[in-house]
Amino acid sequence: MKSIKTIYLVDDDEDDLFLLQEAISELKLDVRVNTSLNGKDLLGLLNKDVKYALVLMDVNMPVMNGIETLRTIQQDPDLNHIRSIIMSTYNSEDLKKQALGYGAIQFVAKPPLYSGYLKLIEEIFSKSLA
Repeated sequence: MKSIKTIYLVDDDEDDLFLLQEAISELKLDVRVNTSLNGKDLLGLLNKDVKYALVLMDVNMPVMNGIETLRTIQQDPDLNHIRSIIMSTYNSEDLKKQALGYGAIQFVAKPPLYSGYLKLIEEIFSKSLA
């Protein structure tokens, strides 16, 4: 699998977006970072030419939540190659099944501390996802 060149961080919580961006910066990852506050904004940023991208998205957001966004991406033949990871503060088996059913490659719990965000980003980029 090719290396991630662009990461889309999608979360309505600006503190979480900041922590994710800081983790990427601290780990000195050579990726372009785009942020969105909801799925609708994300869909406006994505285009069919995006290659080697990863979406790291919260499940609970206003306007368009993570599950709705995944479903839209999965149904679009120009976008369904984009890999997505869903984050949630809730460890729900139902949400996990929905996310994986709509094409998410992983469902992860949102870390409570910055060190958890560092670990999460490090794991994403050290596995075969990157």
